[in-house]
Amino acid sequence: MSATRQLFAAALFTVAGLSASAFAGTNPAYESPAVAAQSLRSAEAVRAEVQNLQARGAFKAVGEFADAPVVAVVPAVTLSRETVRAEVAAAQAAKSLTRQGEL
Repeated sequence: MSATRQLFAAALFTVAGLSASAFAGTNPAYESPAVAAQSLRSAEAVRAEVQNLQARGAFKAVGEFADAPVVAVVPAVTLSRETVRAEVAAAQAAKSLTRQGEL
């Protein structure tokens, strides 16, 4: 009885493998992720189309950032390492730093 089960399982795997290989090449969903993700258009063609749509006013932004308010760019502040060390030392001397977590 065990041999019958093994023979049946082998036949089932063979049929499943043949049916899966029959779909290969017909639908990108059955291909590997690398093959399915290949684009049919170049990046330059996509950029050109987006620019054309923006110029016509037909390009509408969608998604979670589409309704986000426009904010001003915050200027970058560059502090030297010595300045930061001096500020930390002054805060430690004034005992204005609180311990956070376990030390």
